[in-house]
Amino acid sequence: MKRLRPAPAAASLPAGRARAMRASADRSVAMTISIMALVLALGGGAYASVGQRQASATVLRQHSLRLIHGWQSADPGTGAGRPRYAVSAGIVYLSGSLRQPTWSNDEFAVMPKGARPGHVLYIPIYASQGATGTVQVFPNGTIAVFSNTPGAAEAFSSLAGVSYPVGA
Repeated sequence: MKRLRPAPAAASLPAGRARAMRASADRSVAMTISIMALVLALGGGAYASVGQRQASATVLRQHSLRLIHGWQSADPGTGAGRPRYAVSAGIVYLSGSLRQPTWSNDEFAVMPKGARPGHVLYIPIYASQGATGTVQVFPNGTIAVFSNTPGAAEAFSSLAGVSYPVGA
């Protein structure tokens, strides 16, 4: 096997300085590999899994929520924001937005038996005025919404992103 001679520039450096440069280069390579692994784990892997999810995505059958106590869809014109729910693989997914002009009651719907949790759930939501609201889901199927900012949940409550497991 043929041995390579050191490059003239490295040969002209003092031995301690050449060793320090090699150690620095080794650390740079190790750091680069670590950063690339992190990027792939956080970002690159996400792109791959999104593609896989899109390929196996199924359309969930959505059902309208029957609103009670004066609650209404916050988007009555287009209907795109009507409160709905879907159940898939034991998980309930809510969507849409709502409001209550009369401010009479926090309860806005009752879920059917196949879409009820096993215990009381408190799920954070977006309400009007940038406030955080809470959806409260009871084992009897009653769903209520409230916020610490007076009137925010009644003016507008988003159900987007709300999901929970069906109780046993």
